[in-house]
Amino acid sequence: YQRRVRGTDGLLSNIFREINQPTEKKERRYILFDGDVDALWVENMNSVMDDNKLLTLANGERMRLQSHVALLFEVADLQYASPATVSRCGMVYVDPKNLKYEPFWNRWVNARSVKFEQEEFQRLFSKYVPPLLEFILDGVMAGKNVPKLKTIVPISDLRMVTQLSILLDALMPDQGETGGAAPTLASDTIE
Repeated sequence: YQRRVRGTDGLLSNIFREINQPTEKKERRYILFDGDVDALWVENMNSVMDDNKLLTLANGERMRLQSHVALLFEVADLQYASPATVSRCGMVYVDPKNLKYEPFWNRWVNARSVKFEQEEFQRLFSKYVPPLLEFILDGVMAGKNVPKLKTIVPISDLRMVTQLSILLDALMPDQGETGGAAPTLASDTIE
């Protein structure tokens, strides 16, 4: 008498089962792993990333990754990745210094429904934000070096602009979303 015990599925095996279901649509599906990964765990994922595409669970069950599914790992560095892991992955490196705030800001301001607000937000942003970010992050004011501000929690320029847009959304909701009942920018009250 042999009894096979199926353990309780964890988060990954549940996602794996769900995303692996056949689909009628011609669509790709992705499992995204965001953040640092454990060295032992990522080594166990090597069999999923090689040609076998086979995930072996702790209870011995094996699940094959279907052809319409891919894995994406978004990590800050390759500290825990062995050469075997790196050789199984395609790598895209984006230097944080090249990932600036302008694309985020442009998307946010262009999503505003009132043209006047778009223009005024863009004008005010261009006037104030880049010099303030230079002052806060680099200690540069009007082209001269000044003592850098000390921050309790390190924060990037992109995160500061993200917080600014969240604050503006809270103080001045988009007219299209509120049916015109929200406060608006008036040229005589700006600056």
